[in-house]
Amino acid sequence: MSITFATVADAVAARNRPGLLYVRVGGEVINATEATVRYGVDQPVGTCTVYCNAPRPASVAINAEIEIEMGYPGAARRRFIGVIPDDESVTEMRGHLLRIEGVGRASRLAWPERNGIELAANISLKDAFRSLCALRGVETYFADDTTYVDGITTITLGGNDQINGGAVRCDSRRDPLAWLIAASGMYGYRVFDSPDGAVRLARVSGLPPESEPVAMAYAEGLNCYRIVRRRSNRPMVNYWTVEGARYTDADGATTQIRSIPAEVPYADELAPLGYRADTFASQDIVTDEQAAGVRNALEIDRGSLSNTYEWECAGHPELQPGDVVTLEAPTHGLATPTRLWLTAIEEAVTDRGYLVSRMAGWAGGGQALAAGNDCVTVAV
Repeated sequence: MSITFATVADAVAARNRPGLLYVRVGGEVINATEATVRYGVDQPVGTCTVYCNAPRPASVAINAEIEIEMGYPGAARRRFIGVIPDDESVTEMRGHLLRIEGVGRASRLAWPERNGIELAANISLKDAFRSLCALRGVETYFADDTTYVDGITTITLGGNDQINGGAVRCDSRRDPLAWLIAASGMYGYRVFDSPDGAVRLARVSGLPPESEPVAMAYAEGLNCYRIVRRRSNRPMVNYWTVEGARYTDADGATTQIRSIPAEVPYADELAPLGYRADTFASQDIVTDEQAAGVRNALEIDRGSLSNTYEWECAGHPELQPGDVVTLEAPTHGLATPTRLWLTAIEEAVTDRGYLVSRMAGWAGGGQALAAGNDCVTVAV
């Protein structure tokens, strides 16, 4: 007798959770014995590992499409789609085994363009992402509206006529994925594969806004088997200087794009100085507005003590990296449900069922600071 659940929530709450696993390679179902999928907002390309008995099924070919569904009876979802870059067959005392590795659709962005890529001036970060996905034939991709930390002003790239004629360039030495990671990351956005098969550009920065729905609530002693909290002041920097491109302007003078804060609040975690200074530099920053936007994103993400959380729980086949979840863990200082960005997911199905998922969460707690000006004017 099998157990069928009406919803994923019912399955997660149940004591007995028989797992479901479907693996298709080249459109053909294979008899997989185990599968693991891994995703994260800081892992641009999702990966999977699948095991089945050898000999190798006829549909398993290098670069063949691989798709995985995981879940519970009545509540299974796609948790991976991509291609196979390599596999390995092994014969040993215990029998014959085939291990298949898969990479997600963001891998299509991971090789340089032979002649480089040029995008129009003042293109939004969102449209730049969409254009590059379309160029590389990514089937499904979604992007948040890309704005500065004010949530209103659109992030536009390029736009300085003195640099590349205002255009945006990704030269042949850098692949589109690496360029997107750098261009989006400095504004608080991440590019990553999702279990449902879409490549996403999403804001994962600062505190999750109250307008974002909560995808899942986790609580110590209720639906978490293990919780780890890590605190550190090592990544903490509250005095950022952002430097962009250096160029020669129309008057022949050398100009440096630069942004600094007007005032830095004292931080007890960095006593006795109360501050830690660092510089972020990128040639892709070509206007003062862009420099200020990058600095503000760094301030809300790195300007406070780093708190990261990891927990183990039942598999939840609807969650995607970049979702907002809540975690309540009084033992670890979270007396009430606290909103976190879901930053990583690793889950597996074996012959023992839908096993424990490992997840990670984080939220920035700094504040954006007003721009400063340390220029000195000399009367001639």
